[in-house]
Amino acid sequence: MSDDDDLVLLYTTNRQGEVVVIKVWLDEEGIPYATNNEVMSVIYPVDGMAMVKFWVRRRDARKAAQMLLSHGLK
Repeated sequence: MSDDDDLVLLYTTNRQGEVVVIKVWLDEEGIPYATNNEVMSVIYPVDGMAMVKFWVRRRDARKAAQMLLSHGLK
């Protein structure tokens, strides 16, 4: 596996609504991603209980970050 295939952290949120829209945006852009704690955020939907982390390949990180910025997320 090349360094470009390494996963890098793209975004972290504890808001279930953000999780849903970020997944849609990444899917629309054709950017593969992985998440951590997504199930826990559904089980414990109180803000702050479970942080969902979005991971993307290093080669997709710049495009994904620009996409988030274009939608007003940092």
